[in-house]
Amino acid sequence: MNADTSGRRCSLLAAMPWIYAALLCFAPCCLGAPTGAQGKETRSGQTLESPDTHDWREVFTPFQDPLRTRPAELDHSLNLELPPDLHAGDGTTEAGIDAFPCADDDPARAFDDPERARLMLAGGETGAPGKKDITDRLASPDLPRLDLPQAVRLALCHNAEVRGAWSAIAQQAAILGQARSAYLPQINAGANRYRSRLRYPGSRYPDSDLRVSSQNIGLSWRLFDFGLRNARTEAAGYQLQAALASRDAAVHKALRDVAQTYFDAQIAWARLQAQQELQPLAERTLQATRRRQAQGAGSGNDTLQAESALARIKLERSRAEGDYRKALALLTQTLGLPAHAGYRLAPLAVLPESPPGTPNPHLPMQKALDDWLTEAAERHPAILSARAQWQAARASVRAARAEGMPTLDLGYNYYRNGRPNTSLNTMQSRESVLSISLSFPLFDGFNTTYKVRGAQALAEQKGIEYEAARQQILREIAQTHAEAHAALDNLDAARRLYRAAQATAQSTQRQYEGGAADILRVNQSLDALQQSLLERTRAEAEWLAARMKLWSIETAIETSRPITEDP
Repeated sequence: MNADTSGRRCSLLAAMPWIYAALLCFAPCCLGAPTGAQGKETRSGQTLESPDTHDWREVFTPFQDPLRTRPAELDHSLNLELPPDLHAGDGTTEAGIDAFPCADDDPARAFDDPERARLMLAGGETGAPGKKDITDRLASPDLPRLDLPQAVRLALCHNAEVRGAWSAIAQQAAILGQARSAYLPQINAGANRYRSRLRYPGSRYPDSDLRVSSQNIGLSWRLFDFGLRNARTEAAGYQLQAALASRDAAVHKALRDVAQTYFDAQIAWARLQAQQELQPLAERTLQATRRRQAQGAGSGNDTLQAESALARIKLERSRAEGDYRKALALLTQTLGLPAHAGYRLAPLAVLPESPPGTPNPHLPMQKALDDWLTEAAERHPAILSARAQWQAARASVRAARAEGMPTLDLGYNYYRNGRPNTSLNTMQSRESVLSISLSFPLFDGFNTTYKVRGAQALAEQKGIEYEAARQQILREIAQTHAEAHAALDNLDAARRLYRAAQATAQSTQRQYEGGAADILRVNQSLDALQQSLLERTRAEAEWLAARMKLWSIETAIETSRPITEDP
């Protein structure tokens, strides 16, 4: 090889770092990868804003998931199906729920009429023109309708715990990748360009100008470490499974919370409508007392008592209206909608009544309590999350012990024209270094000892937390099971009480109009009807809350996956 060829090769090697830097700058443009706020992800046909999806870091690590740590659950939503008795009775919308954070960037799409919903959410209309009564205004067909599946989709989109759970899964997957990367060799390369100028002013010695380029590459590989990497990888795997289970628990908790808020608004709306139905009865009674007083068959005291009964019903209606406004405001905030948003609630499917003495075919509690508890202890996501964290802590104890054990490493380094940060030399050189090092940690100031003790204490704490979570979940399931049975029985009894009180009030009013009853009996019948109405709405609220809790527990158990021993 002649000197010119050798010089050109040296110049090319010296220019490689600058060529590589230029490629890094132009690679995103050449590859067409979006950067900054222009990056987007598409999940299940939906476009999601993701500013950090593509950035300059991916140029250095172009592989999305080379170690296969990203779980498939992170990119697929939970498909949940609402039971018929919790869904709208007309069936105009699907009962399926796609549990994914921010499943839609346009909240109006969750309504049955997106165009009308966009106008309402923007504050363009607040109700049908000319209708001043809140009952008529909020029940107007001009408002977009909202049922339970649509409410759940909106709430999951804005729920901070659900969004954070997805981020926690991605974080734990990255930690698992870091643990697995310890099994692979580490390769480093470097290039250096030196220039030395030496001047001798006022001397006969000539000035010197020295330019030297050097390159180096190194490989290091840990061959054996007494199980340190294995323990860390196992702990990271269990933490990832705990994050997945926590995501399931957060989703079902959000489902239960939004359903409870939605049902509270439904019950407040039903109470307002019922109070509106009571008012005509009291007005008819007042008109009858006035006619009887005008005819000389009644006294002024009867008229005053009838007016008092009507005023009391109007007061209860005003209270029901205020309760509905508060429930609707809370629901609007839970859904993440603007405060001025207007919508109407879809009617709930009414649980059909069964003949006395026969089991209700729509009873959701087909399994015995012991079966519920057994399945929950094995598959409930909150219990699985606590168990996985306990197993991760136990693996961390093994990792802490392995940190104080010997390690065996393999290394290889190649240097061209000298090592980095050494004196300049005009002579070309080639140096190769192959090493196998065995390290014995003899004394570290008892650092490893205290690390092991801290890891053991943490594992003991996580074991106690696992047992506490298990007891709490099983206790809640047993309580919910009992509440559901009692709520169903109370609902049947409250319905019978309301029908009897309604029939009594109507009969008493007819008797009073015919002169066979006095005003005291009429007012007593109206009071009994009002009390039975409150009992019926309370029983419906208790049943819906218990039913939703049962469904949440059932779906949480069915959709969760068990913790594997080899994460």
